[in-house]
Amino acid sequence: MSTEENLFVSNVFQRRDVSLDFPSNKRVIRISHTKMTGTCWGDSSTDVTYHDILTLADHEVIVSVPDFLLSSKRQEYTKKMAETLTKLRVPEFEQPPIIDKVFMAVELADNPQWPIACLIMDITLFHQTISMAYQLDCFEKVRIDSLEGTVRHTQCVICKESLDHFEGVEEGIDRAQLIRLPCSHIFHHDCIFQWLTTSQLCPLCRYSVPVVEQAVPVVEQAMPVVEQTTEPSKPSWRQLHWPMLVTATAGGILTAMLLCKLLKQSLV
Repeated sequence: MSTEENLFVSNVFQRRDVSLDFPSNKRVIRISHTKMTGTCWGDSSTDVTYHDILTLADHEVIVSVPDFLLSSKRQEYTKKMAETLTKLRVPEFEQPPIIDKVFMAVELADNPQWPIACLIMDITLFHQTISMAYQLDCFEKVRIDSLEGTVRHTQCVICKESLDHFEGVEEGIDRAQLIRLPCSHIFHHDCIFQWLTTSQLCPLCRYSVPVVEQAVPVVEQAMPVVEQTTEPSKPSWRQLHWPMLVTATAGGILTAMLLCKLLKQSLV
């Protein structure tokens, strides 16, 4: 079973690694609209695999300053930017924050020879439910009173409590509430089994816990072939169409930041 989440992320900044020969009263804005899809496993979106990154459109806009920043001209230039973004297939309701970022970047630009990059990313994430049957013999039950004192006070990295901490445990009941994985790492019983519903890996060493079967296979989401809506600007940009596999180690906005960095490094 999978659920779909759509994210629209934009990043506007002045590139300091590219120098152009333009008059001091001109600012070059390079807009790139890309589409990407990915699959994340479990509920936390911490493991995201991107299947493809495809450039939908590239465009270059040259504006004059301070004319572009005059409050009396704001509405006029906002309309022109909206028309440009519409041609580049950017949804109308996503345009206002992007336009605001462009105005801010132009205002803060301190070198006319450095172009302003406007990266627009349309991200579709497919959340896949993990359903795995683990080999029972890989879980060793451990009694807390069988461990040395220093080990008992070791922290369970999942709940951040010491191993000898149990909610509602009274003296005289079975204390075999710890689980040791084949990699020798020990966790609270409830903590590790809850963890294994979203990840097959040991949270400490990334050991892959053996499974009998994986009920939900990896879904390969094919990207459609989309033609560019505009001719590439000169100097030409390298086409962002990578048959790649990127694994992110942070979810949500951190994932978006990682992608921004990847795109920033790949634009020319």
